[in-house]
Amino acid sequence: MFVCRYRLTQLEYGIPMVFVILFFLCNLSGLVTGTSAAIAAGTETAHEAVFSHAHEAGAPCTGECLTEAQAAEAAWFGYNETAIATKTNMDADHVPGMVTILKGDDLEKRGARTVGEALNFVPGMLISTGNNGNVRNTIRGIPTGTSYKTKMMLNGVPINASLEGEAAPLFFIPIEQVERIEVIRGPGSVIYGKWAYLGVINVVTRQEGNRLFGRFGSFESHNAGVVASYDDHEGFKASLNASGAERDRSGIESGPDSLAGTGLSRAPGPVNDSREAGTGVLSMEYKKFSLVTQWTSTSFGSHYGMTGALPPLDDRRNQTELSRTVDVGWSKELSQDLELKVNAGYTSYLWDSGKLWLFPAGHVIPDDMVGNSHYEEGTARTGINLHWTGWEDHHFLFGLEYEHVQMGDVWLKANYDPKTFMPAPYQRFTGDNNWLDEGHNRNIYSSFIQDMYKITDSLTLSAGLRYDYYDDSNSSIQKSTIKLAGVYSLSENHIFKAQYGEAFRPPSFWETYRINEPGLLANTRLDFETIKTFELGYIYKKPSLTGEITLFHSEMNNLISNVVNSNTLVSFPANNGTIKVVGTEMALHWKIINPLSLDTNVSYAKTIEGETLLGEINWLGNVGLVYRPYHNYFTSLSYGYVGERMRPDDDPRTSLDAYNTVDLTFGIDKLYMDGLKFRAGVKNIFDEDVRFPASTSYPKDFAAPGREWWAGITYNF
Repeated sequence: MFVCRYRLTQLEYGIPMVFVILFFLCNLSGLVTGTSAAIAAGTETAHEAVFSHAHEAGAPCTGECLTEAQAAEAAWFGYNETAIATKTNMDADHVPGMVTILKGDDLEKRGARTVGEALNFVPGMLISTGNNGNVRNTIRGIPTGTSYKTKMMLNGVPINASLEGEAAPLFFIPIEQVERIEVIRGPGSVIYGKWAYLGVINVVTRQEGNRLFGRFGSFESHNAGVVASYDDHEGFKASLNASGAERDRSGIESGPDSLAGTGLSRAPGPVNDSREAGTGVLSMEYKKFSLVTQWTSTSFGSHYGMTGALPPLDDRRNQTELSRTVDVGWSKELSQDLELKVNAGYTSYLWDSGKLWLFPAGHVIPDDMVGNSHYEEGTARTGINLHWTGWEDHHFLFGLEYEHVQMGDVWLKANYDPKTFMPAPYQRFTGDNNWLDEGHNRNIYSSFIQDMYKITDSLTLSAGLRYDYYDDSNSSIQKSTIKLAGVYSLSENHIFKAQYGEAFRPPSFWETYRINEPGLLANTRLDFETIKTFELGYIYKKPSLTGEITLFHSEMNNLISNVVNSNTLVSFPANNGTIKVVGTEMALHWKIINPLSLDTNVSYAKTIEGETLLGEINWLGNVGLVYRPYHNYFTSLSYGYVGERMRPDDDPRTSLDAYNTVDLTFGIDKLYMDGLKFRAGVKNIFDEDVRFPASTSYPKDFAAPGREWWAGITYNF
């Protein structure tokens, strides 16, 4: 019996209804195992017999060893194979650490339209929007600004830029293109190096099948794309994913800002939150060779403005991000016990602000103050992995990596002098008048080793060690990180995990090389931010019911934040912060009866030491019900709870209020003909007032779009 215990007395302190639901379901879950034959017409009983036979001692399954038990499990609700945690194919329930696998088909039924919306179903994760349309990613209660504390990958290829760790286009990939989303909750630097600080996200696009899809909805939004694949069954495979999306402004209005009434801002007024996005992935395999080329882009409307002064509504493009990658891979079995994998790739990244309205006429210069920032970078990388199983009960992974990051074209166009702020003809500035010190590069040399040791059929220990050497243009940093973990299968139904992991994130180019920023200097001597995390996890697993509980304690050191010089009143980034966070995550997947399934999770995180960050969240939760009354029809109801968002210690305002959202989705899997599918839904049915945290410049914070509807068609052929 899977029993969760929760103090209902906590409701006195405003805990949302989702926790009551989780408590109720956890305590009733024992009824599922006792009455499964009646519920599933004997199916589960047969599955459990096979499951128990194949996992006599609960041994983890690695490599290509899909057992009869896992096949039976897959027939019920799918087999979660992943390589994200160890670079070795394993059942996600047996990998070190806590991993969440979201499947594209399931996400479609839950009503997710993009990767960003889907990630809100991950325990402890929230995707929101900042003042200029940038994506804010919160993991385990900690807001990460852009993506600089999360490793972002598309089909296993990293796409974070060194400017600020940006990877915004990934969040807007349509769910119709997604095979699955793999998420490591917690540090992942031993395997993945930089940016894998609070987590790792890998989006895997569809590699099989053919489909056309289109979607439209509120705010003149529309999306269309194609998935095509080919397999000659003689070693050659190819797939193509391509899509484009566009949305007009949603009609939200800003509240007053700190400059309202002074003539220095247009607030309050209409907000331009329009958006464009595009994705293209071409993947080819021939025997032991692979080639992947990828293109992702997104453009945002000006939103609340780069400076916080609400821009004119026709200031269409505040920010454009474009990422292009190519990756080549080759593998070879050197012997029965030794496999070699080699990869090489190149990523180009472009960031452009457009012709940006900064301040109205009369602020500093007689005319409206406008500027356009442009940045490009190129990253060349190569790596070698060796998998060795020649020592009995051990699986070793050795890795060597090299990466070269080079700034490309960097310039500023403005109608003012960047140093004096005096009026000037609109022109292009470079060199000492630029916004970023040009021409810098970064060389990264890395090595790592990992061993998974199967001590008994029930117990597997893993240990990993990584060394990184960063050689920047004018400084060098080196760092070692470790990971220790154990997975113990008490039985086929009960899995226990423990892990200690370290991770880091390097200083971004923005923190290190910015210039001519009023009142804000750069710092070329910044050190790595580091994190140490202890985790305990428990997984209960049956073919119709899985549940998990995670406890974690994280200590973050050398946090980079802006420090004000008391003499000059000029701020600069420095390693001056330490934060300790504790928390828990609970998740439950329950196939109640054949047509009805439930997914729910709850997370709690609290800073117990250190300064509170803007947007920290204690409570997050969601509940999803999917009901299939008939074979070709389904409907789903999703409830989301976002708790109070915290303010920094120097912010006199109270915490930003919690909010609840309810979404409804309806679908037909066979519309008139085989392969034709229809989905439609309503987001935020009750038009909840959703707001994202802002600094004191916007006392009423940033408003988000309200209720919206959408509909789409997919044709599989």
